[in-house]
Amino acid sequence: MDEVLARRYEALFNSYEPRAPWIKDEVSSRIQLHPGLVRPDAAYFILVNLDQMLIVPYAEHIVLGPIENAFHYGEYTIENMRPKVQVALGIVFADLSNVEEVSAHQVMRAVDRKWPQLKVLFGWG
Repeated sequence: MDEVLARRYEALFNSYEPRAPWIKDEVSSRIQLHPGLVRPDAAYFILVNLDQMLIVPYAEHIVLGPIENAFHYGEYTIENMRPKVQVALGIVFADLSNVEEVSAHQVMRAVDRKWPQLKVLFGWG
């Protein structure tokens, strides 16, 4: 990866403020277990997607009008999502264990390969 682009992704990761502050810690902890393996674009991709695709839809109050009452996600809060996020990261990183360098594209492919497990974990299927 181009060095300047890598530094830009790293800056984006560092400045991103997820709804659940612990998400950045969880992602950073996983990355530290695999030094030099996860590129900055992959780290940023994971962080943003966990925040925008899991925390926001499940744990943030979103006003939808009358349909809002049809779906109850009250059991999901920012804090009780943490164990599910930890499991999801474990599933994805286990799939990436044989990859020499993890890019955002590799993360997408791992999510696709592990979709049967992930969809059950979050009630998507």
